[in-house]
Amino acid sequence: RSPMRRSSAGALQLVALLLCWRLPAGSDAAAKCSDHDGSSCGACAGTGSGLLGKCGWCGIDQKCVACKGIECKLATKCAAHQMVTSAQQCPAPRAHGPCIGNSSSLTPVECAAWQDLFDGIGNAPAQPPTPPHHHHHPLRYGAANDNLEEIRALPPGEACGLKIFMGASTGNMLVDDPDTLDAIFGSFEGIIATHCEDSPTIVAHEEHFTKRFGEDIPMSAHPLIRSAEACYKSTELAVGLARKHGSRLHVLHMTTARELDFFEPGPVTGKQITAEACVHHLWFSDADYEALGARIKCNPAIKKAEDRAVLRAAVADGRLNIIATDHAPHTLEEKNHAYKRAAAGLPLVQHAMLVVLELVRDGVIDLPTAVERMSHAPAERFGVVDRGRIAEGQFADLVLINPEHHTDVTPESLLYKCAWSPFEGTSFRHHVDTTYVNGVPVWDGRTVSDRPVGQRLQFARP
Repeated sequence: RSPMRRSSAGALQLVALLLCWRLPAGSDAAAKCSDHDGSSCGACAGTGSGLLGKCGWCGIDQKCVACKGIECKLATKCAAHQMVTSAQQCPAPRAHGPCIGNSSSLTPVECAAWQDLFDGIGNAPAQPPTPPHHHHHPLRYGAANDNLEEIRALPPGEACGLKIFMGASTGNMLVDDPDTLDAIFGSFEGIIATHCEDSPTIVAHEEHFTKRFGEDIPMSAHPLIRSAEACYKSTELAVGLARKHGSRLHVLHMTTARELDFFEPGPVTGKQITAEACVHHLWFSDADYEALGARIKCNPAIKKAEDRAVLRAAVADGRLNIIATDHAPHTLEEKNHAYKRAAAGLPLVQHAMLVVLELVRDGVIDLPTAVERMSHAPAERFGVVDRGRIAEGQFADLVLINPEHHTDVTPESLLYKCAWSPFEGTSFRHHVDTTYVNGVPVWDGRTVSDRPVGQRLQFARP
């Protein structure tokens, strides 16, 4: 395991551990299978030994098909990557032990499993056929009015929870049938995460503003259309169903002061019902619609400054146990329309931690609370296996922050493919110095590594 060291000058502080992955045993050239007592695994070198074992590099409780000596000599189905069968392209290319080293002719940083057409010799292309990715893949299962049996059949631990849109938003996944909602809350054993807005209330408000303004509804009407009333009604319903059935409920992206009456302060441990705030709801208020317009249109809507103040206080006292992003990187082409056609959602992940550290600098919350809300609590609440804390045996996704260097948000500094940010023109008082994924540095403060290391997360059974 790689030791973490503080800068001797004290300028760099390790302030947050995000969803994190275990450091691989051994070096980057590791090619031995941990279940074979450290001896070389012939199957991994293309000799077809037929040995069975777990993948020592990936460190997960699944059999790595590369270690089974299947006919193709090297892995054509990599269980560690949740691949589909045969020679189809691996959706998560990365260097992992069974496909590197030994006597095979694979290059030491590529995985034969993702070759589009494996030639049986072990020649890997110079570059992966998909863009590198440095994020992990935490998946929620989506509920609809007509997939109750699929929800009931979902294997425990397969996803971090079930997502229910109890108010219409982007897409067509609204669940508004009372019997379906009652059945889901009464039968699903995992965490139910809800987007809470009452659609009939929203429709009525939109009709009112359409009569008044026609198709030229001002963006400032968004928090009046997707109102505090709509949020409260839906959250009240979700909490009521959870209490009725004893369901584990997590209410997403809270926006109003009134809704917070449903939640208790204190740590996330042991709570049946929890909730979260998003960084943009903690940063912006309805006063920002005049300058930013559709750029800050999102669902639920950004509300009053008074609501923002109570949300911040709730993050501090634990009524809101998690800080999230609800990252939705719509293009400006999708955003730059009149009210009804403008897409709802904004890109946020690049500056989410910097926003929270501004709250720390301003005394809204302290640094341990920021780490708890962004790392410890999400991992604990959703049962993310072996990550969320800086500790021996935990997986290692780390962010190193320089509190003495600022970050100016300019169009040139953005890493999003959508190429815009609602924070453009902001100067944050911290700088992300280094980002590690799986113990591998993927951001050095200037450039993103081209080495893809993200993987699908695993979740504890409820």
